[in-house]
Amino acid sequence: MSQPTDAPAARRYDVASHFAARHRIPVPYLCSSQITVLIQEIVMQVSKSMNAVHRAVTCCLLALAGLAQICRAHEEHAHHHGMQSSGPELGTSAAVDAQGRLWIASKETAGNAQYVVLQMSHDMGRTWSAPQRVQRESEAISAEGENRPKLAFGSKGEIYISYTKPLAKPYTGAIRFVRSIDGGRSFAPPITVHANRDVITHRFDSMIVDPAGRIYIAWIDKRDLQAATARKQPYAGAALYYAVSDDGGASFKGDYKIADHSCECCRIALALNPQGKPVALWRHVFAPNVRDHALIELTPDGRRLAAPVRATFDDW
Repeated sequence: MSQPTDAPAARRYDVASHFAARHRIPVPYLCSSQITVLIQEIVMQVSKSMNAVHRAVTCCLLALAGLAQICRAHEEHAHHHGMQSSGPELGTSAAVDAQGRLWIASKETAGNAQYVVLQMSHDMGRTWSAPQRVQRESEAISAEGENRPKLAFGSKGEIYISYTKPLAKPYTGAIRFVRSIDGGRSFAPPITVHANRDVITHRFDSMIVDPAGRIYIAWIDKRDLQAATARKQPYAGAALYYAVSDDGGASFKGDYKIADHSCECCRIALALNPQGKPVALWRHVFAPNVRDHALIELTPDGRRLAAPVRATFDDW
């Protein structure tokens, strides 16, 4: 028996693909007027077999979904080709602590100064505390999309924040970490989690705390690409590295390599498996140039228990 499919989603994708092919335009490059025509075609596709109310509601939803599909494709394509948006950086992370309080970490810009700020809500977002800066001194902060400050908690009310500090060259950065061991009343000075200090890509950090209280931070890293380029050797994508703290964030060990040849702009997901072990999922560059997700369990000392496992087969 064949598997059920999401017919509206499949129809939306087919219309977008056929429209782009008919007009000889790559889907990520559809402009606003072409998106309008595309939405009209989506509406026509679903209008034939529905009553008036269902037709109106479904057409609106599919139109928005079609627009979102194009915007996501354009954003992903832009990242692959080194383009960045010029709008304000509003990326914000949210997490709920063991007491049920909602916390958010975001970026504050005051003139030329930049800070990571923390806010808390006792009532799930109806009211909020005043923004609290977690650094004493201003420094550059990334807060775009997934490249935003990250937030996690320790078992005794510790608050952990990681973020990327952009460096002088485009698309370079350092992964920074700041902690509070008194529930957010005060914060220690930020530290850089990786030993490598080259002015290269250390970006798109992801953080998780395991049941033993160890803090894992993973990031996209281009030191191996830089070395291969110096040797005039090919190197696909970037690499993934991680560091581990077993003292509550006072220090980090590592620069442990997860894998070579990760997608250079796709984000890293970290989660705990049923045994409480941290697992990383990322978009990997498989030979010859296929980008699908890979999965691996991380260890506190950097030992690799097994090779990465391919998790998806989209052949993107």
